[in-house]
Amino acid sequence: MKLLTTSILTKCGVSASVAESYVVPLNVQLPKYQINTLNRAAHFFSQITKESGGFTIMVENMNYSPQRLMQVWKNRFPTMEIAQQFAHNPEKLGNFVYANRLGNGPSASGDGYRYRGRGLIQCTGKDKYIDLTKLFGFNYIAHPEYMERPQDALLSALWFWQTRGLNAVADGDDVEKVTLVVNGGTTGLKERSELLTKCKAALAPVFA
Repeated sequence: MKLLTTSILTKCGVSASVAESYVVPLNVQLPKYQINTLNRAAHFFSQITKESGGFTIMVENMNYSPQRLMQVWKNRFPTMEIAQQFAHNPEKLGNFVYANRLGNGPSASGDGYRYRGRGLIQCTGKDKYIDLTKLFGFNYIAHPEYMERPQDALLSALWFWQTRGLNAVADGDDVEKVTLVVNGGTTGLKERSELLTKCKAALAPVFA
């Protein structure tokens, strides 16, 4: 496996300026997580590129219209009247929808918004922030914003990838199966498939 370059990352759909921030951490970390074949690397890059909008979205957007709230959380927002109380209020929304689960306290604790999704594959909830703090030695509990830094955003995504056995899934080269694990559904499957093809072509020289 040869070293990644910023040029290769841009061919995978990452802007040149963003690629500069990630190329060194990627070259250091990918071998540690056995992302060391073309299929594994291409599936990893295509999925995180889609999930993060080209490595640019590091934190969950909680700013929803009432209509969108009723689509995303149908059970929690069954009526327009209820949805309007939380629309375009990210902090109130996060504290409500993530309260008393994922290791978070009640709404009043502020945990839901504080520990909303972060990273290249967004990790959500206080339990995951605790796990990552223990694993990597950075205090994500006191400073959840640390997970928005390039190296930390990458580490959290690698942890997600490893703990869910995604290298083995990627070995089967089935984009739908990988997407189901990453996304919990098949949202954006067509774009993920297109990105996979692009990433395979871009990464081929690394594994030649």
